[in-house]
Amino acid sequence: MDWHLSPFMVPLGAFVVGIVAIVAGISGGAYKQRLKTEQRLAMLARGMSAGEIEKVLNADGRAAKDPIASLANTRRTGIVLISTGTWCITLNPFNATALTAAELQQDCLCYLSYRGRPVKASRLFAGYDHEQQVRRLADYFQRPPGAAAAVGFDPECVVGLRARREFAPTGAAASVTASLFGQRDLAVFESFEQAYHCLLMDIMDQQVKSTRLVLHDTEVRRIFVDGGFGKNQVYMHLLAQAFPGMEVFAASIPQATALGAALAIHAHWNEGMVPGEVVELKRYSPA
Repeated sequence: MDWHLSPFMVPLGAFVVGIVAIVAGISGGAYKQRLKTEQRLAMLARGMSAGEIEKVLNADGRAAKDPIASLANTRRTGIVLISTGTWCITLNPFNATALTAAELQQDCLCYLSYRGRPVKASRLFAGYDHEQQVRRLADYFQRPPGAAAAVGFDPECVVGLRARREFAPTGAAASVTASLFGQRDLAVFESFEQAYHCLLMDIMDQQVKSTRLVLHDTEVRRIFVDGGFGKNQVYMHLLAQAFPGMEVFAASIPQATALGAALAIHAHWNEGMVPGEVVELKRYSPA
């Protein structure tokens, strides 16, 4: 199947530029009016904070020196977005390597940014897996399907499960598949909450493998999660534990695709500065 004909080739370019630009922490009052919007967004997209950009820019809005011009610096400031829903799609706009046959077999592909540049991505059917297994849990434990949304993160439960849980295969040769939870006997769990933690741990095993497929030596140091799993405490805490050397954020951006499209053409229709209050971020640290 030709990837460019896939129904999943949605206009993610606008979505990606919106997330990448906003989550880097832009502040509307921090810059002079004459600062070119495209210049700011380019720096933000590389992971620079508002404070770092102020040190680079002169008062008149012109760049004094761009310390992130080199590829090495660009890689050091890279970020990754995990867009979650029925599919969990990891997008890395800082990975310029060509797709390999092995990556294609693992459901990797390249989207296009609004400038026509490739955005390497990996896909995981985790949202669907989660939905099906939550229904199974609800039937077994006689709980309403919505009970999963009320489950808070329990670190002691995670420690106990790790001591006796069968793990999915790991390593470079391990394939990205549906989680192991569908094969587990629910009778071994003491409660709905314990079983739900195990489900998310199984999903996270696959999420980590999927995300690592597109990291590929880009030295990413920030991960942003948008969508349903960004509101799931168990998922977010497990993700932070899985990538302890990175900053992990849940990002809430209403109408992200439309906002990204507006940002892409901002300099051509809006003389104002990009507002800084359009995104809500919550950082998760390894517990």
